[in-house]
Amino acid sequence: MSKKNWHPVLKKSISAYDWYMKHNNTIPFCKVCNHQLSFVSKASSKRTMHFRHPDNSRCPTILENANLYSNLTPQLKDTSNALELKEWVKENGYLLYKQMCFILGGSMKWSEFTEILLLGKQRDIFLYSGLTTNLLPYTLLANYGIFPKIKGRTGRDFSCFMCFSPTVSSFEQLWNEPTEESSHIFRIYPKINKYEVLTIGEFPSFGNLTPPDYVQGYIDSANL
Repeated sequence: MSKKNWHPVLKKSISAYDWYMKHNNTIPFCKVCNHQLSFVSKASSKRTMHFRHPDNSRCPTILENANLYSNLTPQLKDTSNALELKEWVKENGYLLYKQMCFILGGSMKWSEFTEILLLGKQRDIFLYSGLTTNLLPYTLLANYGIFPKIKGRTGRDFSCFMCFSPTVSSFEQLWNEPTEESSHIFRIYPKINKYEVLTIGEFPSFGNLTPPDYVQGYIDSANL
Protein backbone atom coordinates (compact mmCIF):
# COMPACT_ATOMS: atom_id res chain seq x y z
CA MET A 1 0.00 0.00 0.00
CA SER A 2 1.26 3.46 -0.91
CA LYS A 3 -0.48 6.80 -0.80
CA LYS A 4 1.91 8.35 -3.34
CA ASN A 5 3.44 7.25 -6.62
CA TRP A 6 5.88 8.69 -9.16
CA HIS A 7 4.13 10.37 -12.12
CA PRO A 8 6.24 10.00 -15.31
CA VAL A 9 4.98 13.21 -16.91
CA LEU A 10 4.99 15.45 -13.85
CA LYS A 11 8.36 13.97 -12.75
CA LYS A 12 7.31 13.91 -9.10
CA SER A 13 5.35 11.78 -6.66
CA ILE A 14 1.67 12.63 -6.26
CA SER A 15 -1.06 11.18 -4.07
CA ALA A 16 -3.43 8.45 -5.21
CA TYR A 17 -6.30 10.86 -4.72
CA ASP A 18 -4.78 13.56 -6.94
CA TRP A 19 -3.86 10.97 -9.58
CA TYR A 20 -7.38 9.55 -9.62
CA MET A 21 -9.08 12.94 -9.66
CA LYS A 22 -6.75 14.93 -11.95
CA HIS A 23 -4.63 12.51 -13.99
CA ASN A 24 -6.82 9.45 -14.47
CA ASN A 25 -5.93 9.33 -18.18
CA THR A 26 -2.48 7.98 -17.18
CA ILE A 27 -2.17 4.43 -15.83
CA PRO A 28 -0.10 4.35 -12.64
CA PHE A 29 2.96 2.11 -12.65
CA CYS A 30 5.26 1.70 -9.69
CA LYS A 31 8.56 3.48 -10.37
CA VAL A 32 10.38 0.89 -8.29
CA CYS A 33 9.10 -2.43 -9.70
CA ASN A 34 7.30 -1.22 -12.87
CA HIS A 35 4.09 -3.10 -11.99
CA GLN A 36 0.73 -1.55 -12.79
CA LEU A 37 -1.00 -0.26 -9.66
CA SER A 38 -4.67 -0.14 -8.80
CA PHE A 39 -6.59 2.44 -6.80
CA VAL A 40 -8.07 1.36 -3.48
CA SER A 41 -10.21 3.28 -1.05
CA LYS A 42 -12.48 2.28 1.81
CA ALA A 43 -14.49 5.35 0.91
CA SER A 44 -14.24 8.03 -1.76
CA SER A 45 -12.01 10.25 0.30
CA LYS A 46 -8.63 11.90 -0.01
CA ARG A 47 -7.56 10.47 3.35
CA THR A 48 -8.04 6.75 2.62
CA MET A 49 -7.30 6.38 -1.09
CA HIS A 50 -4.03 4.60 -1.91
CA PHE A 51 -2.26 2.55 -4.57
CA ARG A 52 -2.00 -1.23 -4.38
CA HIS A 53 0.46 -3.64 -5.99
CA PRO A 54 -0.67 -6.90 -7.60
CA ASP A 55 -0.91 -9.90 -5.32
CA ASN A 56 2.42 -11.65 -4.61
CA SER A 57 4.42 -8.63 -5.79
CA ARG A 58 8.14 -8.69 -4.94
CA CYS A 59 8.40 -4.91 -4.95
CA PRO A 60 10.77 -3.72 -2.18
CA THR A 61 8.35 -0.93 -1.24
CA ILE A 62 6.38 -3.73 0.44
CA LEU A 63 7.91 -4.20 3.89
CA GLU A 64 8.00 -8.00 3.67
CA ASN A 65 10.30 -7.70 0.63
CA ALA A 66 12.71 -5.18 2.15
CA ASN A 67 15.75 -7.38 2.80
CA LEU A 68 16.75 -8.03 -0.82
CA TYR A 69 20.54 -8.00 -0.65
CA SER A 70 21.56 -9.93 2.45
CA ASN A 71 22.43 -13.11 0.53
CA LEU A 72 24.22 -11.55 -2.46
CA THR A 73 27.86 -12.48 -3.04
CA PRO A 74 30.37 -11.28 -5.66
CA GLN A 75 30.38 -13.28 -8.88
CA LEU A 76 34.03 -12.30 -9.32
CA LYS A 77 36.30 -11.19 -6.48
CA ASP A 78 38.98 -8.59 -7.10
CA THR A 79 41.38 -8.28 -4.16
CA SER A 80 43.39 -5.55 -5.87
CA ASN A 81 40.34 -3.36 -6.39
CA ALA A 82 39.24 -4.10 -2.79
CA LEU A 83 42.54 -2.76 -1.47
CA GLU A 84 42.16 0.42 -3.56
CA LEU A 85 38.58 0.96 -2.33
CA LYS A 86 39.56 0.44 1.29
CA GLU A 87 42.49 2.86 0.98
CA TRP A 88 40.14 5.40 -0.59
CA VAL A 89 37.75 5.03 2.36
CA LYS A 90 40.59 5.49 4.85
CA GLU A 91 41.65 8.71 3.10
CA ASN A 92 38.18 9.99 2.22
CA GLY A 93 35.97 8.63 4.98
CA TYR A 94 34.52 12.03 5.83
CA LEU A 95 33.46 12.55 2.20
CA LEU A 96 31.91 9.06 2.13
CA TYR A 97 30.00 9.85 5.31
CA LYS A 98 28.66 13.08 3.78
CA GLN A 99 27.65 11.25 0.60
CA MET A 100 25.82 8.60 2.60
CA CYS A 101 23.95 11.18 4.67
CA PHE A 102 22.84 12.91 1.47
CA ILE A 103 21.62 9.64 -0.07
CA LEU A 104 19.90 8.62 3.15
CA GLY A 105 18.25 12.01 3.46
CA GLY A 106 19.22 12.31 7.10
CA SER A 107 22.04 12.45 9.60
CA MET A 108 23.81 9.21 10.51
CA LYS A 109 25.48 8.41 13.78
CA TRP A 110 29.19 7.82 13.37
CA SER A 111 28.71 4.44 15.03
CA GLU A 112 26.28 3.60 12.20
CA PHE A 113 28.93 4.58 9.67
CA THR A 114 31.34 2.11 11.27
CA GLU A 115 28.61 -0.59 11.26
CA ILE A 116 28.00 0.02 7.54
CA LEU A 117 31.69 -0.46 6.78
CA LEU A 118 31.89 -3.57 8.97
CA LEU A 119 28.85 -5.17 7.34
CA GLY A 120 30.20 -4.24 3.90
CA LYS A 121 33.45 -6.00 4.75
CA GLN A 122 31.61 -9.00 6.19
CA ARG A 123 29.54 -9.42 3.00
CA ASP A 124 32.55 -8.87 0.68
CA ILE A 125 31.20 -5.61 -0.79
CA PHE A 126 34.73 -4.28 -1.29
CA LEU A 127 35.69 -7.42 -3.24
CA TYR A 128 33.19 -6.83 -6.06
CA SER A 129 35.06 -6.68 -9.35
CA GLY A 130 34.35 -3.38 -11.12
CA LEU A 131 32.95 -1.53 -8.11
CA THR A 132 34.02 2.13 -8.15
CA THR A 133 34.15 4.84 -5.51
CA ASN A 134 31.21 6.52 -7.28
CA LEU A 135 28.94 3.53 -6.63
CA LEU A 136 30.42 2.54 -3.28
CA PRO A 137 28.19 4.70 -1.03
CA TYR A 138 25.00 3.48 -2.73
CA THR A 139 26.05 -0.16 -2.57
CA LEU A 140 27.07 0.04 1.09
CA LEU A 141 23.78 1.70 2.07
CA ALA A 142 21.63 -0.79 0.15
CA ASN A 143 23.60 -3.64 1.70
CA TYR A 144 23.02 -2.32 5.24
CA GLY A 145 19.23 -2.74 5.34
CA ILE A 146 16.80 -0.72 7.46
CA PHE A 147 17.91 2.47 9.20
CA PRO A 148 15.75 2.94 12.30
CA LYS A 149 13.96 6.06 13.37
CA ILE A 150 16.12 8.20 15.66
CA LYS A 151 14.18 10.77 17.64
CA GLY A 152 15.61 14.27 17.38
CA ARG A 153 18.07 13.44 14.58
CA THR A 154 17.75 15.37 11.31
CA GLY A 155 15.90 13.39 8.63
CA ARG A 156 15.42 10.32 10.85
CA ASP A 157 11.77 10.80 11.80
CA PHE A 158 10.87 7.47 10.17
CA SER A 159 12.70 4.22 9.51
CA CYS A 160 13.91 3.82 5.94
CA PHE A 161 16.09 1.73 3.67
CA MET A 162 17.74 2.13 0.28
CA CYS A 163 17.21 -0.20 -2.66
CA PHE A 164 17.88 -0.43 -6.37
CA SER A 165 15.36 -1.48 -9.01
CA PRO A 166 14.05 -5.06 -8.51
CA THR A 167 15.50 -5.78 -11.97
CA VAL A 168 18.92 -5.54 -10.31
CA SER A 169 19.46 -9.09 -9.08
CA SER A 170 23.17 -8.59 -8.38
CA PHE A 171 25.27 -5.56 -7.54
CA GLU A 172 27.46 -6.25 -10.59
CA GLN A 173 24.56 -5.32 -12.87
CA LEU A 174 24.91 -1.70 -11.74
CA TRP A 175 28.25 -1.29 -13.49
CA ASN A 176 28.44 -4.25 -15.90
CA GLU A 177 24.94 -3.97 -17.36
CA PRO A 178 23.81 -0.37 -16.73
CA THR A 179 20.27 0.52 -17.79
CA GLU A 180 17.88 3.41 -17.27
CA GLU A 181 16.27 1.46 -14.42
CA SER A 182 19.60 0.90 -12.67
CA SER A 183 20.49 4.60 -12.81
CA HIS A 184 18.25 5.32 -9.82
CA ILE A 185 18.13 4.31 -6.19
CA PHE A 186 15.04 4.43 -4.02
CA ARG A 187 14.74 5.77 -0.50
CA ILE A 188 11.86 3.81 1.02
CA TYR A 189 9.93 4.63 4.19
CA PRO A 190 7.95 1.42 4.83
CA LYS A 191 6.05 2.59 7.91
CA ILE A 192 4.45 5.54 6.10
CA ASN A 193 4.16 3.90 2.65
CA LYS A 194 6.37 6.47 0.95
CA TYR A 195 9.39 6.36 -1.33
CA GLU A 196 11.64 8.88 -3.06
CA VAL A 197 13.62 8.50 -6.29
CA LEU A 198 17.27 9.59 -6.46
CA THR A 199 19.52 9.68 -9.51
CA ILE A 200 22.77 7.84 -8.85
CA GLY A 201 25.85 10.04 -9.01
CA GLU A 202 24.19 13.37 -8.25
CA PHE A 203 25.78 15.02 -5.21
CA PRO A 204 25.79 18.63 -4.02
CA SER A 205 28.96 20.48 -3.11
CA PHE A 206 29.82 19.48 0.44
CA GLY A 207 32.02 22.49 1.11
CA ASN A 208 34.70 22.10 3.76
CA LEU A 209 35.73 18.43 3.99
CA THR A 210 38.32 18.79 6.73
CA PRO A 211 37.20 16.06 9.14
CA PRO A 212 36.89 16.59 12.90
CA ASP A 213 39.59 14.81 14.91
CA TYR A 214 37.26 12.05 16.11
CA VAL A 215 36.33 10.85 12.59
CA GLN A 216 39.44 8.78 11.99
CA GLY A 217 38.70 6.64 15.05
CA TYR A 218 35.36 5.53 13.61
CA ILE A 219 36.99 4.70 10.27
CA ASP A 220 39.78 2.77 11.95
CA SER A 221 37.23 0.80 14.00
CA ALA A 222 36.08 -0.91 10.79
CA ASN A 223 39.53 -2.52 10.41
CA LEU A 224 39.51 -2.17 6.64
